[in-house]
Amino acid sequence: GHLEDVAVEIPESLRHIIEQQLERLGPEAQQVLEVASVVGVKFGAGAVAAGLEREATLIEEQCDRLVSQQFLRPEEIQEWSDGTVTACYSFRHALYQQVVYQRLAVARRLCLHQRIGEYLASAYEAGARDIAAQLAVHFAQGRDHRRTMQYLRRAAENAAQRYANREAIGYLIRALGLVDKLPHAEQ
Repeated sequence: GHLEDVAVEIPESLRHIIEQQLERLGPEAQQVLEVASVVGVKFGAGAVAAGLEREATLIEEQCDRLVSQQFLRPEEIQEWSDGTVTACYSFRHALYQQVVYQRLAVARRLCLHQRIGEYLASAYEAGARDIAAQLAVHFAQGRDHRRTMQYLRRAAENAAQRYANREAIGYLIRALGLVDKLPHAEQ
């Protein structure tokens, strides 16, 4: 599912415990977790670095400290089509990701989704088709309707190639719902 489709009720007592753990972290670690929460439960350090406009090596170091503090778990290293090699991590539990994400101000969320979407689209270039659904989510959350439609169409094509017709139709219906949000010159 998509982040916007999931309405998770986290018990207040559990949310409070997680927020207390987060408050014990320094501001840099909190910022890394904030941006990582926008990328998703599993994320590459390069995407977080792009969101924070910092060097990936600094983000990897911070993520490694967060691994030792039990917030994150290391994942396999990824190599992208542009040659970028990035360390990957995941939240120890999806509840951490959800609490951190929900704490973000709406304007910051919008900006981060847009920045991360642009970075991933650029980093994957020719391979962007492979992550079209993920890019559509970032651009939708960043309110970039033109690019959301572009990647929804690509995600629909991917689904159709796998004979996942219902999924393809779902992507196309979402794209059609955005037509009215485009400037008249682009319709």
